[in-house]
Amino acid sequence: MTVSIIYHTRFGNNARVSSRISDELESKGYGVSVHPIEEAQPTEIPAADLYIVGSPTQIGTLPVKMDHFLQLLKIPEGKNFAVFATYAEPNSKTSGKITAFMEALSAVQVTEPLILNVKDLKGPLEDEWESHVAAWCKSL
Repeated sequence: MTVSIIYHTRFGNNARVSSRISDELESKGYGVSVHPIEEAQPTEIPAADLYIVGSPTQIGTLPVKMDHFLQLLKIPEGKNFAVFATYAEPNSKTSGKITAFMEALSAVQVTEPLILNVKDLKGPLEDEWESHVAAWCKSL
């Protein structure tokens, strides 16, 4: 199976999560490509069997930069996707907004979103975050 991980990071937390997801999936023999939106073009993400999309939360919702990227994202219809998000404030709408963008592309969600708390606005990630990522990857 091939996987494209698309993520946005502001303070490095989502980069760490993306790297950990990539390591977990590669250890299972998956072909993984990782695409930070700061370096990727939304119309040039490689085709994959599964798209994993992750973002931090800013002011309770999806950051503008990620919102703009997802508005332009092009993937084949009917592909599978999964979502992860980090947040410092409760009641984040980030994972729901990513899910809505992906469903608008006729993608199919394969598991519940992975939601990781950061201890402060800039992090670090919650204790035990790596074990949460490992468990979530098993659901893919």
